[in-house]
This record gives sequence, C-alpha cells and structure tokens, in this order.
Amino acid sequence: MNSRAGDTISANQGFRDGDTVTSAGGEFELGFFSPGSSTNRYLGIWYKKISRGTVVWVANRDVPVMNTSGLVQVNRKGILLQAVDSSAGVIWSWSSRRAMNNPVVQLLDTGNLVLRDADNNLVWQSFDYPGDNLLPGMKLGIDLVTGLNRIYSSWKSVVDPSVGSFSNRVDPNGFPQYVLTKGSVIWSRTGLWNGYKFEGLPNRNPNGIFKDEFVFNKREIYYRFVLINTTSAIMRFVLTPTGDSKLLVWNDQQQIWMVYLSLQDSDCDRYGLCGGYGICNINKTPRCECLRGFVPKFQEKWKAADWSSGCIRRTNLVCGTDEGFVKYSGVKLPDTRHSWYNTNMNLQECEKLCLKNCSCTAFANADVRRGGHVCVLWFTELIDIRDYSEDGQDIYVRMPSSELEECKIMELTSTILVCFILSSTLVNSMAVDIIRMHQTFRDGDTITSAGGEFELGFFSPGSSTNRYLGIWYRKISRGTVVWVANRDNPLMNTSGLVQVNHKGISLQLVDNSTGIIWSSNTSVSMRNPVAQLLDTGNLVLREGHLSFNGVKDFIWQSFDHPGDNFLPGMKHGIDLVTGLNWIFSSWTSVVDPSLGNFTSGLDPNGFPQFFVLKDSMIWTRIGPWNGHKFSGLPNRNPNGIFKDVFVFNEKEIYYKFHLINTNTTSAIMRFVLTPTGDAKLLVWNDPQKIWMVYLSMQDSDCDRYGLCGVYGVCKINSTPRCECLRGFVPKFPEKWKAADWSSGCIRKTDLVCGSDEGFVKYSGLKLPDTRHSWYDSKMNLQECEMVCWKNCSCTAYAIAEFRRGGHGCILWFNDLIDIRDFTEDGQDIYVRMPSSELVISRRVKWMPEFIFIAAVLAVVLLGLIFFLVYKKKKLQKKGKIIHYKKLAWMSYKHDKLLEVIDRTILEHSNHFEVFRVVQIGLLCVQQDPKDRPVMSQVVLMISSDMKLPRPKQPGFFTERYLSHLNPSSSNQLTITTLLPRE
Repeated sequence: MNSRAGDTISANQGFRDGDTVTSAGGEFELGFFSPGSSTNRYLGIWYKKISRGTVVWVANRDVPVMNTSGLVQVNRKGILLQAVDSSAGVIWSWSSRRAMNNPVVQLLDTGNLVLRDADNNLVWQSFDYPGDNLLPGMKLGIDLVTGLNRIYSSWKSVVDPSVGSFSNRVDPNGFPQYVLTKGSVIWSRTGLWNGYKFEGLPNRNPNGIFKDEFVFNKREIYYRFVLINTTSAIMRFVLTPTGDSKLLVWNDQQQIWMVYLSLQDSDCDRYGLCGGYGICNINKTPRCECLRGFVPKFQEKWKAADWSSGCIRRTNLVCGTDEGFVKYSGVKLPDTRHSWYNTNMNLQECEKLCLKNCSCTAFANADVRRGGHVCVLWFTELIDIRDYSEDGQDIYVRMPSSELEECKIMELTSTILVCFILSSTLVNSMAVDIIRMHQTFRDGDTITSAGGEFELGFFSPGSSTNRYLGIWYRKISRGTVVWVANRDNPLMNTSGLVQVNHKGISLQLVDNSTGIIWSSNTSVSMRNPVAQLLDTGNLVLREGHLSFNGVKDFIWQSFDHPGDNFLPGMKHGIDLVTGLNWIFSSWTSVVDPSLGNFTSGLDPNGFPQFFVLKDSMIWTRIGPWNGHKFSGLPNRNPNGIFKDVFVFNEKEIYYKFHLINTNTTSAIMRFVLTPTGDAKLLVWNDPQKIWMVYLSMQDSDCDRYGLCGVYGVCKINSTPRCECLRGFVPKFPEKWKAADWSSGCIRKTDLVCGSDEGFVKYSGLKLPDTRHSWYDSKMNLQECEMVCWKNCSCTAYAIAEFRRGGHGCILWFNDLIDIRDFTEDGQDIYVRMPSSELVISRRVKWMPEFIFIAAVLAVVLLGLIFFLVYKKKKLQKKGKIIHYKKLAWMSYKHDKLLEVIDRTILEHSNHFEVFRVVQIGLLCVQQDPKDRPVMSQVVLMISSDMKLPRPKQPGFFTERYLSHLNPSSSNQLTITTLLPRE
C-alpha cells in the first residue's frame, strides 16, 4: 500500500485502491480492503496500531467494487467513490445541499472520517452512519429535528459487510428504549435508561474505564460511551452476524479482543421468553414463572418448556372496585413501546394517575435519581420482565382486592422470616477468625477472616437440603463457595458440630449417631490447637500458644486439599517427599459438591505437565512449563495483575499464582473447574457484581487432547482444523475428509536407522505430550541434538526452557501427539526425518530465507573478523602474535567457539545457528580439498538441520600437520562460481 504523509484527502486529489491515509496519532487507517476470502473491494477504516484486521467502518458496504479500480474523489459537492473506468458508475457518495469551498476529508484518531469546508465547519461524518461497530464517542440514537437515525447493524457474514439480519436502535415509541431486531422481529431488549444504566443490563458503573452517557430531550435521544482515560483501554461494541452484541476490550498482552460485556448472556435475554406477565430468572429451573396472582395461560405448554403464551390473571380486574397495586422489586421493567410517561411526576402522583385510569395495568419510576421523577404507565399486558435481584427496579402492578390481601400476608410472613434469620445470624456469628479447643461451633455459627474476606460456616448449595461445612467469599459474591470440608459426606440436617481437639478438626452430628462425618486426620498430637481462617481463604490448624510465623507453623491447612477452586497462593502439583498430591476437582453438579468427573493435576512422568482428566481419560493438556508460561496456553505475562510461579526440583513440582499487589482491591481472582470440565481463571468485576472469564483453558476445539492424532497439528485459524506435519500424510485419508482426524498421520518415507537422517525444525507450536519423554535440565540445544541423533528410537527433541538462552533437553521416543499451532509465542521442536524428506522439506523454506541466511552469515563472519583484529592488536601490544585461523580452529576444537564471537551477535542470534554457520565455514576451508563440501552440499547444510561432519584442521595453518591416512601435498585450488537464479 502507498501510505500518504497525512490524515487528509484534499479536493481533486486522487485516492486510489492501494493508497491509505492514517490519523494524526496513528490510531486508525483508511483504505481499500477485501474481507476474508472475498475478492470484492471496499473502502473502510481499521485499527492501525493494534488488531490490524479489525475493520470498524465500511463506506460502500452494500455495493462493492469488483476489482482494484476504485477511486475516491473530494469535490465541492461532497465525497465520491467510483470505478476508474466508470463502467459501474458511482459506487458510493455523499452530496452536500450546497457547494463547499476547499473541502477536505480528514481521518481522526477517534476513527471518525469527517468532511470539513474552508471555514473548518463539520459538513459530514462517518460517525453518523455506523456499521457493525460502535466506537467511543459515537452516538446511537435519533435526531428528532433532522430525523437522522443512527443505528448499527451486523454484517451479513464475516466476508460480506453488507447489511445483515440484525440491527440495534432506539425505539422512540412510548418511553424510549433500545431494541435489537432480527429483521422486523425484536430479538433482544436492552431496556430503558434509569438515570445510571440501562435497566436490562447488570450494573457496571462506575468502572474506572469508561462512562455511559444517555441524552433524552426534545431535540435528540442517544446513547454513547466515552473512555475516562483514553490511553488506558481500547474498547468497542460490535454486533456480530449471528446477533451477538458485545462490548470488547483489547488485551495487549494476549493480542486479542476480550469480551467485557455481552448483551445476550443467557436465554433470559431473549425477548419475551416468558410471555405476558411471566418473569425470567436465570438462577431458577425452569427459567420462567408467573408473577404472583397470575397462572400459566396454557399449563401443558409450560410443562413442555414453551412459555411464550405467558400468564393470565387468576382473578380478573373489575373497574371501580377496591383495586390496588402490588410492588415487585428487583426486575427489568417490561417493554415500554405502548407506555405513557411524564418526566416531572413523582411516584405518588404516578400512582394516583394510574389508579384513575382503568386501562392502566402498572406504573413505575423510570429515573431513580434524586428520589425519582419520571412516571411511566403501562396500558397493555406486561412482557419481557426479568429478575435482577441486586440492581433491578420496582414496578407496581394493578391487582384486584382479593390478590392484594394474599400478597400482604405473604410479604408479612417473608419479613418476619427474614428478621428472624438475620437476628439469628447476628447472635450466632462469631466476631473472630478462630475456633479454639473445646469451643462449640454449630450449624448457624460462622467465623470470618481478620480482614473480612472469607467466611466459614454451614451451607446448602442451590436447591439441595444437604448441609456442608465450607468457606465462601464474604465481601463479594457471597454465594461463591471456594472450599468444602465434607464434600463427599453431607449432613442430612442442621445438627452439625465442629470441634477442635489434640488430633485436629472434626465434624460430626450432635447426637453422634453416625460418628465422625469428616476430620483433618492430622498425625501430630497438639498441645493447644486452634483452627484459624486466613484472609487468603486458607483454613489452618496450628498451635495457639505459639507466635504465628507463617506456613511453617501450619500442622494442617485446607490449601493442601483443594476442591473445585484454586486460589492465589495455593499449590497445584505434587510433593515428591511426602507424596501429597495437590489436585483440584470439579463438583458433580452445581447443587452437589461431591467429587465430579473432572480433575486437574500434574503428571510427573517424563517432563512434568498438567492435565485435565475426565475420569481416567485425558480431556485437555495444558502442556509443560517453558520458563515463562505453559506451552499449551497463549502468553499472558507480564500482565500487571498476577504472576505465575512454577517450581520444579527434587522435593516438589508445583504451580501457583499470586496477585502482584495484594494491598489494593484491584483484582480478586480464582481458577475454577466446572462440573462440565471447563477450567477458567475468573476475575471479579465489582461494578457489574459478576465473575468475568479472564482465561479459559478450553477456548476452542484445538484444546481437546489429541484432536488431530499423532503427527497432526491443530490450527485454530484454518479450515479444516487439522493438518499433518510436513513429511507426513493422513493415515486414513477418507476419515480425514470426514473431519475424523483421530487416526493421525504417518510418515511418507520410513526412517532407516544408520542412514543419513537429520531433523526438521517446526516453530511456533505447543510441544507434544511429554509423558513418555526423557529430560535433562542442563543440556543445551547442540548436546540435545547429538544425544537424539545417536539414538534411533528418538523421534524428536526440543529445548525445555527459553530462559538464559535456552537450556533443558527433552527427547521423545514415541509418536508425537497433541500438537497445536501457536504462531506468535509457541516453541520450536526438531523432528527426525530421512534425508529425502530433509531436502523436500527444506526446499520449501530455504529459497525465501537464503538471502537472509547469507546476510546473517556475513554479519557473523564480519563480527568474528572485527573481534579477531581487536584481539590481535591487544595481544600484539603484549608482544604476542595471533593467527586468525588458529584462534578460530582451536576455539572450535576445544568447544569454546562462542567465546570468540562478538557479544552483540550472540545477544541477538540463536547460539545453535551461529555455531552451525561457523562450523559450515570451517568445513569449507579444510586442508584437504577432497574433504571440502561442494556448493550444493553447502546449500543443503544451510537449509536443513541435518547432522554436520566434524571439520578437520583448516588449510594454510601455521602449525605442522600430518594426515594419519594419506600423507600428501596438494597445490590444488578450488574456485566457486556464483551464478544467478534461473
């Protein structure tokens, strides 16, 4: 592309396909592009610094240019896009009602393309015509004066930016609200603005990243969001071709867009799922129920999970009788298309107005600011109501007098029950973090960690009546249990009793009818034991009369016995001395914490790696640690939030993570293994009061263990997913055509031990399963290659750790399985190949790389020469004489070659490749010309990883040399002629 040296296109200036303009700060770029595999050409805007394939606006989305003849012109009437040959006429344009003087088109750092006249007046802007992206500062709404309706609409597909099936817009009928439509049918409803947020979404303000703005007056109705600190985050809303509306944030460490908020998170977000007077509750099964005083219209359909017919009143309204209103709290308000509103009416006035009108079915205060001042009245059945217990709104539904009395009784009963529970909890809650010896701790009692982070007590998960002793968060997400003592042996009633004695902690029934339910099983007898709950979520047993000095004082700790949660500071691995295995395992279901089907643990066989197992079968493999991260995960360090720690020594092998700054409330994180086998790292979002997925171990089908079989590599960005490594073909081609890749691949040419074999390098991969591998922590890459080459059973080798230039040798002796492509931050592996495949494999690579390799070789040799000259001068000053060839040869002979290479070259080069290049150079200057390789052999040596012969002493050497085999002298001269490529 031809990038212009500015951010503008002036009048009569040609802007053709291939030209681009960049915003002043380099944030966005304007030019022509083809989406995906399409050959159609479009004029669009995309990010320049990050995520360059992400297009945020398309001019001619419905009328593509069929070739590269597109031409953009700016004239006094506006902007014009046409084909150069004019065969298709004007492709896209915008025309002004009046002629402009010196018009200029400018691309701003906001992503907005603007047209200005000579007086710098804004005449037109792309922000008024959104595509499938809503950027910070962009308005979504309607101008009530001009009639301009700013909607954003999906692409038809990922390769077709024309207007798709889905669009997001403001509906100004009744009280304004935002709806997502599929064609003309409402697909989802974001709801109305309540003064702080859209009431159909969880609370997410203030969040320190962006701010919501909603303007509603006589001139316009619109929503937009603005970044609080424009350098801290890059965010955008996108509406996908499948109708998913998401707020994305750019993660620079992982180089991906992460979902910050989804407007269609659950089936409760589907419009009218529960029909009229039905309410959707995501935390209940079934999802839908009728409002109090209403019953399903068609009972049989509801039993079949078809709730669309909704509910009807149990008792009909009779106008003029003693009617009233029942208050429903914590809900998403119903569809307001057929509502009436007044912006200056309080709640009492609103109620009187609704009561006087027999057609009024409900009323609510729409704006909760300043005590409430916007009255909304409904005159049709109430539809699309959802439960939001924590931050929903109140609505008052009209009811006959008979239903009012029943509701009052229910409310009174509920109030008494809540007061009783709260008073009991306050009385029984212990104001300390310790249970002492012989202290009574019963069901209903709790203890809280010193900083109030965690709480220990008895609970029943979900709808279960079983009782468990567990630990949960206290300040946030109070329903989130992180550890369960008696997970496999529940109490059947509330008679649980916890005691601390000389042998540890025990849980039993008060009447002792079933003996001990659970105990800590400590082998040490203690003098004055106490059980203490720490702010890390760790329940520890220690001597109470001794000063507390940390982990070494723990006689027992819950962190040694994880459940389905893995908290900061917890170890995940194995103690090789005691045999203690720190694994974490899923619950059986969300209401049953007993040991489920999935476990995550360390396999110490071969080179250690982590697996998730489904029963005894490998479900997914996280891969070995490479010094910075696990081979099977995208790079996520440094991230400023937490730090990974991996320890591998003779005593223990484990992984743990800890928060970088624990003195702030910036992050609360935990790993969880769900009952369905999803291992996720979650982070608490306090404004929204939800756990958000920071990282998932099973992001795609490429994370499934052995998806592509042996010698197959999974590529998430390719279709089909699986390919064979070069030199291999599908074992059963017909199965591969049917997308069954489990049989894997076989070699095109079999290995023959003792023949001229070598290794082909594959880069950017997740290393294969290492259970049957061999490992040495001290070997470098050259030593690793030598050991593998000498053993005919060795199928591949790789360096285990990146740190300190690379060290640690892994050898594989079986078929390679569970390989995945990680182009940006994967590892290198060297696979054993017959000589025939070495040539074929490397021909693909060496042609485009030969010039680069030659340049590197020249740089290395020049660096060596400069260093030798420097060394010679230094030694000459000391009265010593040095010979270049002698120094190079002797350094190589004594395995000290890297000591004479310039340090700058070593810091920016692969040591193995530098060593190999110099070794090839020494082969070319051996004293006996018969030993020197010809040019074709040199090319093969450079373009493959074949094993090199050891060089003999170079010619023109100043020391005496006698051949041990054929003493002779030679006056031959070798000449190499360089010919151009044909």
